[in-house]
Amino acid sequence: SSILNFSLLNEKLSEKEKYLLSRMSFAGKGSEITSKKCSKMLHTSIPASRSILNSLSEKGILEKRKDGSTNIYRLSSW
Repeated sequence: SSILNFSLLNEKLSEKEKYLLSRMSFAGKGSEITSKKCSKMLHTSIPASRSILNSLSEKGILEKRKDGSTNIYRLSSW
């Protein structure tokens, strides 16, 4: 189940990753975010936010797509 998968994965996430995912989960399925929005939410630089988002994408939690020069990250349906 996805709850079990999240709880197992939750142990391997940083505090910022956990916070970001909780906010995105609250927003609902299909929730999307950019590194700029993420940087404001987490009070970090855009490069630091991009690194967090890419890490979550590599773990299969977020799906990454391009819109022009902007990367948009979306909650995966796991």
